[in-house]
Amino acid sequence: MSESEIKYGIQKQFREALQALAVSPELQVEFTGPCDVPVEIIEDYLLWCGSYKNYFKDELSNQIVEEITDLGYWVDKMPDTVFRDTNIESMQQPEWEPLRAKAKELLLKLNWPIEPPPPFVNEGDGVYRRK
Repeated sequence: MSESEIKYGIQKQFREALQALAVSPELQVEFTGPCDVPVEIIEDYLLWCGSYKNYFKDELSNQIVEEITDLGYWVDKMPDTVFRDTNIESMQQPEWEPLRAKAKELLLKLNWPIEPPPPFVNEGDGVYRRK
């Protein structure tokens, strides 16, 4: 895999993680299910924000890097009280709203659309990936 293909893949994964964090609870569940939606959203953002900052550090302003890092801090600090019996109940907890707002701001600053990411597709054997 070439360096440009790696960068493209990391950018795509981070953009989709940010989009999943930014959209409404209903869209989060629709486009991130059938898994444990809050866990998937948290883990995806934390995984890809570091890779994105590392690969694109020369192309990002210090302010953007700080905002990505700050959002990661708050994503990582989500309290256990947001995890409820169903995905929709979990995602409707008010603690998510400031994170959605910050994710939307970052999407705009990065010139990426505020829209749901592609849905997950089942590749078999319990493996899912976004289209």
